[in-house]
Amino acid sequence: MPPEGLDYQEREEDPYWHLGHACFDLSRVLIQPYGRKDDLSSRYGMIFFGPNAHKPWEEQPPGWEELANWWEEVLDKIEGRLPSYEDKPQFIVTLDELKVETAGQAWDYALFHTGFHLGRIHQLIGW
Repeated sequence: MPPEGLDYQEREEDPYWHLGHACFDLSRVLIQPYGRKDDLSSRYGMIFFGPNAHKPWEEQPPGWEELANWWEEVLDKIEGRLPSYEDKPQFIVTLDELKVETAGQAWDYALFHTGFHLGRIHQLIGW
């Protein structure tokens, strides 16, 4: 159940937050568990991790160009070494109550989660 209140509503209505969060989680499930260095998480992990995951941006949000750079970085790393469904992750990723234990689950989560946030962005700004 999502938290109630202004913070949650503000986050839900921010297309930049949705774009950043989708990119961050894509990195968490398709890069980190496969032994790849993930600069995005080390630089921005506290923005979306733990209790901050349900809050809007705490400071000035990154602009479109910075978010586009996040996506380019993450997609380049994924393309450089696409995990196959048979690949074994080095560790299990826990996302709230969901455990991503296999590459197949990682891909399923990545597609669903990214699609959800892109749908919210479309709803908010009409892409």
